[in-house]
Amino acid sequence: MREVSRNPYTSLEDFYTRTRLEREAVENLIMVGAFDFLGVPRRQLLWQLGVLVKQPPDTMPLRLPLPGVNLPQMTLKDKVAADYQIQGLSAKHHPMQAFRSDISKNVPKSSDIAAIPSGTKVRVAGCVVCRQAPGTAKGHVFITLEDECGLMNVILRPQVYDKYRQIARLEPVIIVEGTLQKHDGIVNIVAQQLCPIQQSHSEKEPPQPMPVNRVRNFA
Repeated sequence: MREVSRNPYTSLEDFYTRTRLEREAVENLIMVGAFDFLGVPRRQLLWQLGVLVKQPPDTMPLRLPLPGVNLPQMTLKDKVAADYQIQGLSAKHHPMQAFRSDISKNVPKSSDIAAIPSGTKVRVAGCVVCRQAPGTAKGHVFITLEDECGLMNVILRPQVYDKYRQIARLEPVIIVEGTLQKHDGIVNIVAQQLCPIQQSHSEKEPPQPMPVNRVRNFA
């Protein structure tokens, strides 16, 4: 750390030459944004790394940037997915920030729920963080959603759960349509419909892993 503070890294080539870390380790650092301070797109850095690792250790510096190729920029969804795939979390973004562009502007955030009257029909969206199906609940299922502002409680009555069982059990990010219910300070959304948020991706590229937390399930 003292060496880095006295002589900070000035490029990917400088970092790789001085550290000689394994390629996978450097790729992971690139993908989670460790080199964003360089102002070079992450996919361009991956391409540069591919050239660097092919050079013998004792060769002269390559004086990057090299003649480049036109690579697509990583989207916010790509970056958040990379964070979760490599680190298990994202220090910069909540997953719902990456999905906001996929849903209507009329879908309120959890922070907006307090201002909406009880009995209002609402549509909310979030990452599923917990599913509960207590044996004493007579077939009711309870889902906790999380968005970038907080948590929301969703109640699925037996007939609704039966209809949307696959979505409720398997989809990590969902949109819920239902009725807002407020009583004695407790806020729930009684669901009527569920639908998944479809992750769009280029036909030329494989879909990225969904950038979401692991779900806790309680029977």
